[in-house]
Amino acid sequence: MTRMLALAAALCATAAGAAEVRYEAATPAGAVQIVEADFSDTRIVVDGAEVFRDTENLNVFFGGFFPDERSARYVLLQHNTGGTACPAVYRVLDLGGAVPAVSPEFGTCSDVAEGRLDGAALTVSMPDMRTGKAKAWVYADGRLAEARARPRAKAK
Repeated sequence: MTRMLALAAALCATAAGAAEVRYEAATPAGAVQIVEADFSDTRIVVDGAEVFRDTENLNVFFGGFFPDERSARYVLLQHNTGGTACPAVYRVLDLGGAVPAVSPEFGTCSDVAEGRLDGAALTVSMPDMRTGKAKAWVYADGRLAEARARPRAKAK
């Protein structure tokens, strides 16, 4: 009975819009938090200030810290859609400027992404859900662009 009352109280608190910090990481820019305010209402908070609000996806997770959590310049955010045809999309949280910035949404719908830091640029790659071929995006200097495939050398 006590367990059921605790569950009911938790559900009521969530329904009433009680915000809950789901994930938190200490970075040079301050604490980065993923706060769930309600079902499909997730906020990204950096050092106490909200920098992004997602009301379109089911939830958000940290997809990676680059170069690492303690010295993070970039945080890859994985937005889980709750769907099976397109389970995930991504954004980059840029902590390198005077004010944290969030990139536009990108991805192939794959929930398997890898990030790599090349100097000051973050490259995020993942398989294309339709073709299975790798696709990549590069975030640098506040801009996001899909990476172009390199032309293959002609056979001699």
